[in-house]
Amino acid sequence: MAESQKATRATITIGPIQVDGFMLPDGSYQMSQTQTAKSVGLNRQNASDFLRSKAIKSLLGEGYTRPISEREEIEAEPEPGKRGSTRFMPMSLEVVAAYWQ
Repeated sequence: MAESQKATRATITIGPIQVDGFMLPDGSYQMSQTQTAKSVGLNRQNASDFLRSKAIKSLLGEGYTRPISEREEIEAEPEPGKRGSTRFMPMSLEVVAAYWQ
C-alpha cells in the first residue's frame, strides 16, 4: 500500500469567495470532492460523476487524464480542536474550476 500524502488545511480565495482546501507537500492546492460540490449546492456524488464524465474532457481537452494524486485519498491534518486526521478525495483547482463551469 502506498504511503498517503499529508495535506495542510488552507482557506483558498477564488475570485469573490473563500473555500476550505488543502495544501499538499509540493505546494499545490486541492479541494475535496465534497467541498467542491457543496460550494455550489450539490452533493459529493455529483462531483465524482463529473470526474468520470465526458464533460471534463470537453472542458479540459480530449487529452486530459486525471493525475494519480486525484485518484487516491489524501490524509489531512486534524481540524483545530478535533482528534484524528481527515481523509478526502482530491480535486485540483483546475478541475474544480471546470466543474463549477
